[in-house]
Amino acid sequence: MNGLESINMPDDELMPLANEAGMSAAELEALCSERQPSFREPFEPNSFYGNGFILKSWAGINPDHPLEVIVTHGVNLSTVPWDVELNHPYQKILCHSDIQSHEYTGAGSRKKVIPVGAPYLYASRLVAGGALQPSRNLRSVLAFPAHSTHFLTAGFEMDEWISFLRALLEFRPVTVCLYWRDVQLGHHKRYMEAGFPVVSCGHMYDEKFLLRLAFILRSHGGAIVNRLGSCAFYAASEGLDVHYFSQAISYSGADSKMLSELSSRLDAMHTRRFMQSFGFPDEVRRTLQYDVAIEVLGNAAVSAPGKLRTLLLDEAMPESSSVSRESEPVKQPAKAHGNDLPASVMEVLERLA
Repeated sequence: MNGLESINMPDDELMPLANEAGMSAAELEALCSERQPSFREPFEPNSFYGNGFILKSWAGINPDHPLEVIVTHGVNLSTVPWDVELNHPYQKILCHSDIQSHEYTGAGSRKKVIPVGAPYLYASRLVAGGALQPSRNLRSVLAFPAHSTHFLTAGFEMDEWISFLRALLEFRPVTVCLYWRDVQLGHHKRYMEAGFPVVSCGHMYDEKFLLRLAFILRSHGGAIVNRLGSCAFYAASEGLDVHYFSQAISYSGADSKMLSELSSRLDAMHTRRFMQSFGFPDEVRRTLQYDVAIEVLGNAAVSAPGKLRTLLLDEAMPESSSVSRESEPVKQPAKAHGNDLPASVMEVLERLA
């Protein structure tokens, strides 16, 4: 059970994402309307973005089977892992990569931490195996503005951001991808009035969130953010050229703890490496970003269905599983503007010398 058809995502759910005119206001508002998970996991963050659903789909597990493990929900941008994961009674964490594993042990956690690859990487593979394939426009740019949450509202100079995107629009097609909460806040109307196509991956409790994100990313050639987040790493892992528009981002809300978490330093090594990439020429930047993304997302840890099922259900691991070819990750060479990405930054530097 690993294919887009097996998780029942019909073409009519994907077609609006492939429409160059974007989604209508009514489509966006319906997709991003308030909801609860179709299945609430015992560790509720496993329900975020369909993380648990995607992993269970890949592993051939009934979507209503509860996962008694912690699945890390995104890329850690600081050296301090999420305390909700650290403090939960479950003693096994399925994280993205060796990088994340070291972050948890470095924070003093005694939980069993196993890298399995980011749920996004599985979603990307599921989309790659689906009947409807996105048509990639290498010139098109996907804009991800800093987003709000249930409890916090993101603030930045919207006029400045839109003016920048309008200037970019003179040279390349630009589509804005909005987080569900910002659609609820009506921000999609500003972008639509300014002439931008707008899309969204849906509500954070929508089990097909990551599938939509993979479909959207695989339709574009570049991305731009005004705040670094998981979406930048996902975009880079697909070979997109990620750009950064520097703006002051503020958050407002009543939850002081969440405010302090969002204000934490972006001090993880992979975060610094990704930010440093913005100062390099195009080809080097793309390669740096791709290298960092597949490392922190755990491309090498992506597991075959049988092995992932074993890890998710805490079944006895076959003795041969550590050397079985079944456990090797699916290889998907990323593309950058139609060419295979170089194997390493050193290869690029040697060619440019």
